[in-house]
Amino acid sequence: MPHLAVRDALATGVLLLIQPSLVEEIVFRGLLLPRDARTMPRRRLAVVVAAALAVYVASHPLNAWLFRPDIFGLFSSPVYLVLAALLGLACTIAYFISRSIWPPVAIHWLTVVTWIWFLGGQELLRRSA
Repeated sequence: MPHLAVRDALATGVLLLIQPSLVEEIVFRGLLLPRDARTMPRRRLAVVVAAALAVYVASHPLNAWLFRPDIFGLFSSPVYLVLAALLGLACTIAYFISRSIWPPVAIHWLTVVTWIWFLGGQELLRRSA
């Protein structure tokens, strides 16, 4: 973890739990997908999942462009978008298996926290700004 006081680490962890983890999972899984995948014909479900995933991935560069233009390059890079798509797919699968928003929230939060604190995400965001 970068040099971060315990208090700052806890505050960052809580903020990352709320946004992006909880907010994005409520919107892109909880609101856009059926809780029980068996309630929808497979073809329609595939279209709904693909559309929700596409909107989820597209929301990242759009949010950067609207709210943090300094990091637009990072959030619109092909590598970042592929990783966002894989995270979205993992969260979608967890949502369908569990029929609960909480496993995807946990997966999303752990992924973002790991990226920020241990894989250089904080530095990438700082350099992009």
